[in-house]
Amino acid sequence: MKSSSRTLVALALLCSALTLLAACGTTPGGDKTPPSLITATPVNGSVEVQLNATLFFRFDEPIASLELTPTPLVGLSAALWDEAGEMATIAPSPAWPSATSLSFTVTATDEAGNELTFTHGFTTVDDETPPAAPTGLVALASEEAVSVSWDANTESDLSGYLLFWGQDVSSPSGVVALSAAVTEYGVSGLENGVTYEFYLIAEDSAGNRSSPSATVMATPGDVTPPTLTSSTPSDGSTGVGLVELVRFAFSEPLVPASFSVALYEVQPPAEGQPIDPTSPVVRTLDISLLGAALWNGTNTVVQFSDVAPDLFESDKAYRFALQATDLAGNALPAQTSVSFLTGDVEDVIAPTVATFQGLVDHNLGRAALGFVFSEAMDKAATQAAFNSAPGLTCVWSWPTAASAICTVNSGLLQVQSYAVQLTTGARDLAGNALGSIWNGSFYVGNLSPRLVSYTPAERFGMPATVHNQFQPITWTFSEPVRLQGIAGEVRHVGTGALVDTITVEDNLVVSPDDRTITYYPPVAYSCVGDLYTWSLTRVYELEGGAAPRATPITYSGSFRCGDIGVGGSPAPGSYGE
Repeated sequence: MKSSSRTLVALALLCSALTLLAACGTTPGGDKTPPSLITATPVNGSVEVQLNATLFFRFDEPIASLELTPTPLVGLSAALWDEAGEMATIAPSPAWPSATSLSFTVTATDEAGNELTFTHGFTTVDDETPPAAPTGLVALASEEAVSVSWDANTESDLSGYLLFWGQDVSSPSGVVALSAAVTEYGVSGLENGVTYEFYLIAEDSAGNRSSPSATVMATPGDVTPPTLTSSTPSDGSTGVGLVELVRFAFSEPLVPASFSVALYEVQPPAEGQPIDPTSPVVRTLDISLLGAALWNGTNTVVQFSDVAPDLFESDKAYRFALQATDLAGNALPAQTSVSFLTGDVEDVIAPTVATFQGLVDHNLGRAALGFVFSEAMDKAATQAAFNSAPGLTCVWSWPTAASAICTVNSGLLQVQSYAVQLTTGARDLAGNALGSIWNGSFYVGNLSPRLVSYTPAERFGMPATVHNQFQPITWTFSEPVRLQGIAGEVRHVGTGALVDTITVEDNLVVSPDDRTITYYPPVAYSCVGDLYTWSLTRVYELEGGAAPRATPITYSGSFRCGDIGVGGSPAPGSYGE
């Protein structure tokens, strides 16, 4: 391989300048014979030469430089030489002009500096055949741009292409000339959302143009997906306290209707480790507790400002998963999420009474008022905040930190509505008071009569000692009672003998308030230390209509008659109240 024609010209000029000092490339007594041309194609004077024909020169010795000066001026590729340096092949670049007489002044210099100058010429064929229309045209749209590609034409005299485009190709708004080696071109500066048409024309070296290719269309558009740029809480944050605002900001406007957010409690990281955005889900939370989504005017920011204060708990890991599309339909990248770890979340939530139930035992005259709260409560403050009308005396118990029972063992009024109340003095363990006074009620119906005291009564667990052979027995009840239907008995403990069956026919006296019945024995007791027992199996209330309530259980007592040394007036015993 030898140097190009331009390099050869430079070398020739350099040698000419040096001849004043010495023979360029020669020494006294050396080679003084110029090279000879053996063959040349196309033959000098040829006509109808093809436009892609190459020039070929063969010399009788190696050539150091070869200079070609074409008339008219045409493009020439670099000469290709054989290894001996005697044969040169020169191609047109890109092709000879059509129907043109070309003349070349050729100067060949051998390695001794001897020159051979000659003229060589030919006439090219008159080419009126256009190249084929380009094929395989494809247009791919991107943001504000379209990339057009095609299959290369195969004509040897192809000089290049003309690419046209516009919204209507009958009046294109753009055109670019491209070389024959190009098979792809990007058109930029286009308007998104506008459809553009493209076609291509091939051109040969004679200026012949092909018919247009098939027209292709493409519509540039936004192909860049939106991204999450910031959030509150921020992604990866730790020690987050009370969350009162949730906010997401995006790189471009979104379609609000396409936006969705899911909220999960996730497995927390090991201590000191960052939050893993793919941590396993522990549970899914109710997203409605964030409140309504509010968008800014450009639909680039959405926030939730009505977050339920109990949505996020202390020392838990959470993850928001987001989905949305921009105005061009590009979706947020998959797995767009915000993860954070809470610290000590301040409790600012007012407790509430979740449920209340008033249960009444009408047989025993007792009530249990059950309260279930929304959270653990300050027991002392809650008990102190209790009121009732009529008044009740509570014995408090707390099955759990969030539930309390007021047990009323005595003093219930029958056929009575009770109003109960918890004032705002009731508060949770964080000091948050009830949001407002809570009011409730329950109803006590008709209670069974109950024995509340009797005489003679046991002392220190021992039967009372009496000295009256006709010792009366008195029973006092919780409400007025009647004699009708009374049932009971008195027995001698030692023998088990029945002393008397207590019925309405016995010597029974009712007090003016109808609450106390006095029983007088029909026969004398044996008062020599004998032990007696009594029992009342049934006493009916005075009121109650056709279905009066009876005492709920069998009451009993005992006394000793004539136990010398104890004596004294019998003291009353008691039941219940």
